[in-house]
Amino acid sequence: MKILFITGLHPLATNPMSGIFITRRLKKLKEYGVNYDLYFFSERINPLARFLKGTLKRPSFKEKKTIRVHGVPYSPLPVSMSAADMLFYHQRIGPILANAVKKAVNLKAYDLVHAIWVYPHGYAAALLKQETGLPCVVSAHGSDIHTNPEKFPQSLPAVLFALENCDRVLFNNRKLLEKARELGYKGSNDVVIPNGVDTSVFIPQDKWAARAGLGLAPPPVKYVGFVGNLKPVKGADRLPEIFREIARQYGPVRFIVIGDGKLRPMVEQKCRDYQLAVQFTGAIAAEAMPTWMSALDVVILPSRNEGFPNVCLEAQACGCPVVGSSAGGIPEAIGHGGDIVAGTESNFELEMSKKVIRLLEKPLPRERLRERALQFDWDRIILKQIKMYADLLKEG
Repeated sequence: MKILFITGLHPLATNPMSGIFITRRLKKLKEYGVNYDLYFFSERINPLARFLKGTLKRPSFKEKKTIRVHGVPYSPLPVSMSAADMLFYHQRIGPILANAVKKAVNLKAYDLVHAIWVYPHGYAAALLKQETGLPCVVSAHGSDIHTNPEKFPQSLPAVLFALENCDRVLFNNRKLLEKARELGYKGSNDVVIPNGVDTSVFIPQDKWAARAGLGLAPPPVKYVGFVGNLKPVKGADRLPEIFREIARQYGPVRFIVIGDGKLRPMVEQKCRDYQLAVQFTGAIAAEAMPTWMSALDVVILPSRNEGFPNVCLEAQACGCPVVGSSAGGIPEAIGHGGDIVAGTESNFELEMSKKVIRLLEKPLPRERLRERALQFDWDRIILKQIKMYADLLKEG
């Protein structure tokens, strides 16, 4: 079996951890002997096209060089686009990308193509299948279903074309599948396989030792943490009010914010205004994350939209419960390893603080959290994906 991957989610030169859950999935496939080549699109455009791209808010394919993360190489596949292509982007982008693939690679060398991101990557894969007969899979991950089709309604016909005409649509949670149905997807080619967690890396550490190594206060002080991008879709703007409510109702508590983003200055300033004990770490190395997870008592995820957030499984694998919103695949990711705040706006911060305090006062057993995370170990998840490929190829 040899697979051609084309991905819209990939590491960046400025952020090698971007799309890290894709990297981990691909690394595990390689460990199981799956042979593949992996490409991302890399634009070649003139100054006028670049100006129109910015003005019209077209997607960017800026990376130019191969990026290697955890032994997984992502290679650029050049795409030339003109000013006219930017003006008529939604009508032209699928054929442009499909032609770029045909020009750059020998499709006869592959058993199937797997597009990671529905539009325009899945659209291009469906066009390739239509022209060449090469079986194709498209992965839906979150905003390619729950946000972008509504934000850019001109893209919806192409999104539905990709979903209906690929041989398999791989959703990482059932809520995302439901949302695709709401958009008009009627196919029976859906497969739900969640993201996984590397339980050999995310292992519970002694809380005292973890905190000592990070320079944090020892128990009985409690730590509540947020891990993610500081942007509105992740609910980062809600953090100061959530922290303030928790601090108002619960005694020895401090807060950790792991990650970075455009909302960081505002969140930091509000936390200072509220005189909260909050430590902002910025982005941290992936290998340090298990120590931070082990040091925390609760992780919160106040997102407004989500796919299947790996942070839930990573926290649980380290013995830390999660309190999240009811957005997207968060309830599926948390399961019985924490709690959910229903709704999105009204009294959200107060309700989340109450559920966090409940877990601070009555912690869930770390062994129970670890046991749940083990159900999503990458070995289990990747074997399901390999079976999906094998079943598809048998059909041919």
